[in-house]
Amino acid sequence: MTAIIFHRHDDGIAVYTDGAAYDDDGVYRQPSQKADILMHAPAVVAMRGTGSMILAVGTFIADCASFDDVLGKLGTIVGGVAAMASGHAVLNLAVCLGGWSEQRQAWEAYRMWCAGRSISDLEPGTLQLDPIDGFWAEPWPETEHLAALGLMRDDGRFELDGDDEGFVRFMEAQRRTEDLIHPEWVSGAKGCTVGGFIQKTVLARDEAWTGIIHRWPDRIGEPLGGANSQESGREFVRLP
Repeated sequence: MTAIIFHRHDDGIAVYTDGAAYDDDGVYRQPSQKADILMHAPAVVAMRGTGSMILAVGTFIADCASFDDVLGKLGTIVGGVAAMASGHAVLNLAVCLGGWSEQRQAWEAYRMWCAGRSISDLEPGTLQLDPIDGFWAEPWPETEHLAALGLMRDDGRFELDGDDEGFVRFMEAQRRTEDLIHPEWVSGAKGCTVGGFIQKTVLARDEAWTGIIHRWPDRIGEPLGGANSQESGREFVRLP
């Protein structure tokens, strides 16, 4: 699934997402934007999981009047989409949402997920609104990949600088870590699920923008992280 890094700080929200859509076999099919800014809210949303659920939830979220409005309706929106999709699509969705709360006069970020075999057999914790306190990422990279990319201190603790290079290195570690292509109750197949490009999205009081800050040499029609991309992608290279 999609790699997401969410960074909530005192002055706004920064989100990093990968840009590859892949098929049931982990083959790269097309580039895909996975984070959107709701200028009127203001809010930024990033999702990972089943494509049809992402599209439906995104449509309903866009109709909300404010960030606080989205928070109040998110459980109903995700639950309703899951009910409609049950029996027709894999129920597997994580929604990450950040924005400015007029009610609490603060930048906030939250995560909600929905997963299960059917609407009547959802995983524990589904549809709960969980706060993101500062930094959150999914999937979490394996320690060996974090260390190889210079993100582990000598005492064994994780350390990430707040600049773009640090976040690109972190997502490269996500790319090197095998993740579920399908949920465990479907097949449990694993592989590379991160690729294409890294999109950075920023939302703050005086700015809102998004852009591509890194690209991988993945080719459409080939598995993500395959031999072709591994050849030049194994060593981290910062783009100009």
